[in-house]
Amino acid sequence: MLNLSQIKHGFSEIGQYADLVKSDYNINKLNVLFDMVKCFFIYGARAQDYWRFEFHKKSRRERNRYMTNMRWLSVVKKLGRIQRNNISTESKISKDSRGIAGGGVICLITKS
Repeated sequence: MLNLSQIKHGFSEIGQYADLVKSDYNINKLNVLFDMVKCFFIYGARAQDYWRFEFHKKSRRERNRYMTNMRWLSVVKKLGRIQRNNISTESKISKDSRGIAGGGVICLITKS
């Protein structure tokens, strides 16, 4: 279940990415915004996920196959409960596959 801070963070960049999708693909911005909100609540896709994975081109079935940011965080939390002492997280800054600078990448490193 999403908490208020996750919802607030998820909506913080929605306008910026809606503009990118609109300009890149010449799609109505209102439709993009509505679809982004829907994808946030159904698939856990933040605006950056929506743009990076090109969700506006995907069917429901295809969208459901992606490991979105919120789904990834859910997996990390579950692993943290199971193997709290054996796994640490490290944040690395890199350029993502679509070219946005500063996208955070979370890497799980298993301690041996």
